[in-house]
Amino acid sequence: MKEKLVNLHELCKKYHIYFYLIMVGLIALDLTTKYVMEAILLDAPNHRIEVIDGFFTLSLVYNPGAFSGMLGDSIFGRIILMLLSLICGVVMLWYFIKSFSKMGKLELFGITLAIPGTLGNLWDRTLQVFGLQEGVIDFLEFDLGFMVWNTFNIADSLLVIGIIAFAVGYLIRDSKEEKKKEQERLKFYEEKKNEEEELKDE
Repeated sequence: MKEKLVNLHELCKKYHIYFYLIMVGLIALDLTTKYVMEAILLDAPNHRIEVIDGFFTLSLVYNPGAFSGMLGDSIFGRIILMLLSLICGVVMLWYFIKSFSKMGKLELFGITLAIPGTLGNLWDRTLQVFGLQEGVIDFLEFDLGFMVWNTFNIADSLLVIGIIAFAVGYLIRDSKEEKKKEQERLKFYEEKKNEEEELKDE
């Protein structure tokens, strides 16, 4: 039994199954919170529940477009957003599979959040295009005092945090690789210089 568990664990590591399970779990979390909050807030006065007075409110909003409703005014704009979400999700999955061994921990963390963030909202956009939903379900609203942040959802949070983490991780790895290449170049020129000096001495 123990040997089977060890083999299963190795198989999961080899094919990145743990990461896929996390992604599926995050997509499930996003969709569950959307539909649970929708059911609760539809019955609330003005579809709003103030959680922390003057700071945090649960507010039901169907966002027809992207940020601040961008491209949501027409069916063509909505189709474009759906296709963009699909393309971004596919590209990120392809990059995850292709570059898994190269990525650092921060990059892996970021892309593991960004993929379900993209696919979570893709689900809503697809339903919207086919007339089964009014838009992406948003329900988190924060009043920062100087401004009220646009209402968002779990998928939006995953996407933003994921992209930032991935970008920072990528830049750190790229910087390390450049330093390593520079050191290799310096070592090469140093060895070449030493060889030339030895030839002169002969």
